[in-house]
Amino acid sequence: MKFISHEEGRYVLRLDKREHDALMAVLGLRAHLTRKNPSLMADTIVDPKLKEAESDLHAALEENRKELSTALTSLMEDPEKVSNQGRGKLLKMEASDLDLVLRGLNDARIAAWESLGSP
Repeated sequence: MKFISHEEGRYVLRLDKREHDALMAVLGLRAHLTRKNPSLMADTIVDPKLKEAESDLHAALEENRKELSTALTSLMEDPEKVSNQGRGKLLKMEASDLDLVLRGLNDARIAAWESLGSP
């Protein structure tokens, strides 16, 4: 990945075909790795308020993951932000777009770590 320029909060990066394919593979891997939802309580505690809070937390986390997936798909398919350049891709993104990509990569990293048993 090559950093091309940065002007007024807009970044331009160039990825060769292999780098772009790897990025898309990792982002796509997120759909195949299940995430563990954190528990707010020990197995022995049965406080109904905590169970309700835990259920709400799990629903919010699932909704956040779905929103992240939708936003990443939309971003990476936007021809104004991702365009062909030779054998690679040119990414023209704002800081918030790059943050979104990093969030997707981090989500894939954590999901892979959890699937390995959280070593």
